[in-house]
Amino acid sequence: MRWYTYVGMKYIFPTGRWGSFFGYMGMLGVALGVMVLLVSQSVINGIGDSVRTPVRATQGDLQIRSLEGSALKEPYAIMDWLRQEFPEIQGQSAFAWGPVMLAFGEQMRFPFAWGLDEAAGNPAIVVEPYVQSRLGQGPLRDDELWVSSSLATSMGLLLGDAVTLYTPLMLEGLKNDPQQDAECLLPREFTVAGIFSTGWTQMDRNTLICTLSVFQELYALSDAVHGIALRLGPKVAIKKLMDRIHSGLLEQGFVAEVLAWTDLAYDLLALLDTEKRVLLFIMLFIILVAAFSIAVALMLTAVKKTRDIGLFMALGASRLSVGLLFCFQGFFLGLVGGLIGLAGALGAIHYRQALIQGLAKLLNNPNIMKIYGVHGLIPAKVLTSDLLLTLGFALLVSSLAGLLPALHSAKVQPGEALRLE
Repeated sequence: MRWYTYVGMKYIFPTGRWGSFFGYMGMLGVALGVMVLLVSQSVINGIGDSVRTPVRATQGDLQIRSLEGSALKEPYAIMDWLRQEFPEIQGQSAFAWGPVMLAFGEQMRFPFAWGLDEAAGNPAIVVEPYVQSRLGQGPLRDDELWVSSSLATSMGLLLGDAVTLYTPLMLEGLKNDPQQDAECLLPREFTVAGIFSTGWTQMDRNTLICTLSVFQELYALSDAVHGIALRLGPKVAIKKLMDRIHSGLLEQGFVAEVLAWTDLAYDLLALLDTEKRVLLFIMLFIILVAAFSIAVALMLTAVKKTRDIGLFMALGASRLSVGLLFCFQGFFLGLVGGLIGLAGALGAIHYRQALIQGLAKLLNNPNIMKIYGVHGLIPAKVLTSDLLLTLGFALLVSSLAGLLPALHSAKVQPGEALRLE
């Protein structure tokens, strides 16, 4: 053991005492800073996961979309080609979508409708797990609709209600001259067979789902679709696969665009990433304040131990080793405080629901979290990268906190220090 590490430990834990008061305050400051930083980052990660999961479930990992104003013809030929050429693809779902008019009694809304093949094997788009209430079991039937929770609430829809669906083609047909011998698409009546809520606002706000075959009839698409969603296996390089699929489609004579799930919810994901960075920036100042308290404590120690420093230097200690004496103390206080903070953060995250319930009882408000729109368990996800980043930053600033007293000590003249009373 180096002499400065031994003396540094003695300064922190003097003989016959449990430790230095200022040392404990420094550790506590670092621990609280690390704890608050890690808990906040983990909650943001959990919220991000709670958004990413329904986006990938209801959109797929990749989507092959027709260009605006067109449709993908021969979709099942494309799907067969994808299945043969790209083993990374584990599931596929053909879909069609577009705006419709939904009528219920005297109410009318203009939701976005999806036509999905819920009975397909290995689908890439899976909505059924998010259906909170439904009529019967099994896949969606041609005379049934699944309605998003917000849309159902705004229209007062309940399971079993009969609604009427209009498409732009139907409305356009109503404008035509009735004497012309042209086929006119008539409104279709459906039964509300399910109400779903994914947790993704864009999907839950104003969406309804019907079978793909019915949507193709409503939009006169024949066998065409608007896109194909793909579900990929684990650890697939999405960007490279997108380029390969796009090049292959052009070679096969299909004109379409290929989008990743991150492109479909780019604004929301960018907002979450920005929130995490801003929160990280703000919370880092808590650790900086704790480092400042460590610097003050070590500076007081340096002033009180001036004669000791002079004696060390008179016995041959270099100015560098005297400086390391205080840097080591800062590093040790940061390490212990950081580990305590990590343990406290992991404990708080694990027992977060019990802590919230205890706070609700203390404030005599059992619905304290519902006021802020939180229902059920607060989402949280601890990342190893966040653990390492938080602990590393705590160690860095705590070690740097020892620089000021280290510089002060390095300037001490041994002879003058020994003459001090």
